[in-house]
Amino acid sequence: MSLLRSPARREPVEAPRGILHLVGQLLLLLAIDASYETIRALLEGPQALALAHAHDIVAAERALGIFQEHRVQRFAENAPGVVMDAARITYQNCQRLFAWSFVVFVYLRRNAVYPRLRNTIVVLDAIGLAGYALYPLAPPRLTPGLGFVDTLDPTHAHLHSSLLGALTNLYAAMPSLHTAYALLIGVTAYRFARHALTRTLAALYPALVVFATVATANHWLLDDAAGAAALGLALLTLELSRRVRPSRG
Repeated sequence: MSLLRSPARREPVEAPRGILHLVGQLLLLLAIDASYETIRALLEGPQALALAHAHDIVAAERALGIFQEHRVQRFAENAPGVVMDAARITYQNCQRLFAWSFVVFVYLRRNAVYPRLRNTIVVLDAIGLAGYALYPLAPPRLTPGLGFVDTLDPTHAHLHSSLLGALTNLYAAMPSLHTAYALLIGVTAYRFARHALTRTLAALYPALVVFATVATANHWLLDDAAGAAALGLALLTLELSRRVRPSRG
């Protein structure tokens, strides 16, 4: 899959295709985000079902020996305050501010791969929406009786999401698109990084996001695993689409 494949040689930096094309792409990105947020909010499932699914997830993680969310949150709470602050900031900004800023950077500096990156996000959003519709799931912070702490400031918790930040779905936890986006950004950035430090940061970014989702009690570990699987499915879908599409020219 081309986003994961290391190039044999450095690709030249291509200049963007003019101001009108840039404006058009920015409007398209806004439309993608607005559509995703609106549909996501409309798909909020019933609370009772979402909580039942949360207890199913806990049972599955215990059976697998990976029910570690409490330990991660306690570590963040007992660490110096900067740790939880970093987790909050990362969680509140990684899926929109960080991700879309990276997409714009790729458009400006690595224009040749921008269409595939954009299309991967579109397919990821579609997969995420299907997950929210089929499996409404309460996050740890909204599952009573398990001892999780809601670490997010309710007056700011959704302002990061997009221009439509007032829209929300409390039970859109499975899959974690925070994780899927972070892996996509990390892999793409690593592929084009020219310095060891940049590659290291790109490699560590997905781990930071997974830590943030768990420390803030916004995702179960199985949500994060499902987010990674969602990215794999999105890349596979685009690759199959490319192979079956008739070549032009």
